[in-house]
Amino acid sequence: MNINIDLDILKVFATPHPSRDWRMILALSALLGIIGGGFAAYTFWGVQSGSLIAAVVDTPVQPVPVSREALERVIDAYSKRIINFEEKNFPAFIVNDPHKALNIR
Repeated sequence: MNINIDLDILKVFATPHPSRDWRMILALSALLGIIGGGFAAYTFWGVQSGSLIAAVVDTPVQPVPVSREALERVIDAYSKRIINFEEKNFPAFIVNDPHKALNIR
């Protein structure tokens, strides 16, 4: 089976013609701009209408029951933090040597 492709059409583009070449570039740029603008508009309207990306319906969150004792424990913990902050009693950072932590020899 012998397939011959006629490449004479491409020989026309081998010789430069500035006005033709600029018009070709302009036409391709305009075509790509129209395609890109159309895709952007399609995506915009699809998202706005909900046909491309459906809105997630949130389920109502049930409130967590909190006891008075639990609230007092939280308030006490934060009051201790405030006291430590005002006295500038910050805990030291734990810094480990990664070389020793990985046991690399």
